[in-house]
Amino acid sequence: PRGVDDSPRSVDDSPRGVDDSPPRAGGLGGVQMRRNITKYRSRNFTVFSIVALTPGPSPRGRGAGGKGVIIPENFCFTTYIHSSLTKHMSTNCYTIATVSAIAGAATQYLLSKFWTDRHRLYTWVFAFRDHKQLGEPCKTDQVLNRDGYSLGYSFDKKCALWVSYIISKNSIGIDVDRGEKFYADPEIPEAYRVKPDDYRNTGYDKGHLAPNSAIDFSRKSNDQTFAMTNIALQDPKLNRQAWKSLEGLIEGWTRARGKVYVVTGPIYNKRPEKVNGIPLPRAFYKVVYSFAHKRCIGFIIPNKDIPAHDLWKYAMSVLDVETETDYHFFNKLSKEEQKIKKELDVEWWKNK
Repeated sequence: PRGVDDSPRSVDDSPRGVDDSPPRAGGLGGVQMRRNITKYRSRNFTVFSIVALTPGPSPRGRGAGGKGVIIPENFCFTTYIHSSLTKHMSTNCYTIATVSAIAGAATQYLLSKFWTDRHRLYTWVFAFRDHKQLGEPCKTDQVLNRDGYSLGYSFDKKCALWVSYIISKNSIGIDVDRGEKFYADPEIPEAYRVKPDDYRNTGYDKGHLAPNSAIDFSRKSNDQTFAMTNIALQDPKLNRQAWKSLEGLIEGWTRARGKVYVVTGPIYNKRPEKVNGIPLPRAFYKVVYSFAHKRCIGFIIPNKDIPAHDLWKYAMSVLDVETETDYHFFNKLSKEEQKIKKELDVEWWKNK
């Protein structure tokens, strides 16, 4: 091409050999790029200096489509590399990484061995959750708020009609000592208070409504799940099969999908059978709401032998659970948000 000076130029090896003269116009498309590279070596440093110079406008009709190419008028990039640093940089990085990994592992081991209650540094905040955040589903005789759940108690049924709780990934699965000692709830008037011995030899389990396996961020919160106000007469095989499986699923959803809100309780016939003076539920319901995904699902499971593999047969929309129980769940959501109660996407919940 015309106008391009490609003759070799001499390079001055001294530090003063950088040609910083202004660019000249002309060349292909009115653009000329000149690169002067000066390499200076000293005892400790290697210096590379590259100067790219670009002149002014190009007349129309010349160059690539007659359009001028715009490059900064004077672009200079200089790199200083300390030779002693580059020589040992890789070795130092590997050494630091190795030492850090060993120190981290050792610290974790020492903490787990000698500071077993370190979870108390942050788990105390879970006791301040509002477990009635989305509302109470029905009127009851007495409402109790605990560290890990809230409940609405019926004097007539001698059982909670609803228990609600919020769990998240960081609030479950914490290794705390478990008392596993059932006790009569002193906050309930004595005439309507249920004692652990009232369930003895009945053929029914003391079935947890708020599960002790999920509410374990402190010893106190876990002990509170053994209050008899959180217990219902439950078929032993249901308690140990489908109901246990559902509780495990919810804990899995919490780890995979984030914080969830759960409401659960018994369902009675109009004239329920009584066992030791305590009305026997015919079924149990559970509804789950995902805060992050704005989705919900419901279950109603008969109070009888239901194997774990049949659990999904009892999945339904939250609206269907409302129809069956005559309760109103998530009533603090807006009317628009409550439309999700009509939906049921079983596959979404299955694919946790």
